[in-house]
Amino acid sequence: MILDFFAGSGTTAHAILELNKKDNGSLQFILVEQMDYVENVTVPRVEKVMKKENIGDFIYCELMQYNQAYMDKIQSAQSSEALVALWRDIAENAFLNWYVNPEMPEEAISNFIAIGDVEKQKHLLAELLDKNQLYVNLSEIEDATHERFLFQECTLYATRCAQNGTRIPR
Repeated sequence: MILDFFAGSGTTAHAILELNKKDNGSLQFILVEQMDYVENVTVPRVEKVMKKENIGDFIYCELMQYNQAYMDKIQSAQSSEALVALWRDIAENAFLNWYVNPEMPEEAISNFIAIGDVEKQKHLLAELLDKNQLYVNLSEIEDATHERFLFQECTLYATRCAQNGTRIPR
């Protein structure tokens, strides 16, 4: 079993698949990548090699976002008003840093708006979030508090299969 924590463009997978084809081997691999290009670069490359060599299959899974979804919303916000609305959602639904009081007194909102610089406001809002909770922990994946994310059954199925080592045809 080969474990590549920096999958990048999928060079390790490519090499292992070609090596298996050449020597009729049975090496397996696990690729881990945190960058957002995995869907546009890594997965297509692995699929292309598998099709070309007419071998193998693989499971592709993503971690379910939690606070990362809020980070993305913060980055895409264009105005103080949008950030204040997001702040209200974060205060009610996100995992906050331990030192953050989730209550939002009007004075705090007024001070936040008075900053006047959307980029500084984004930075402050991002500081509220617990970065250790960017993704949902597997132990909490079926917790009732995560129902609002509208889990798709196939995502849960794929996660369970990945845990148990069961193959899912692509």
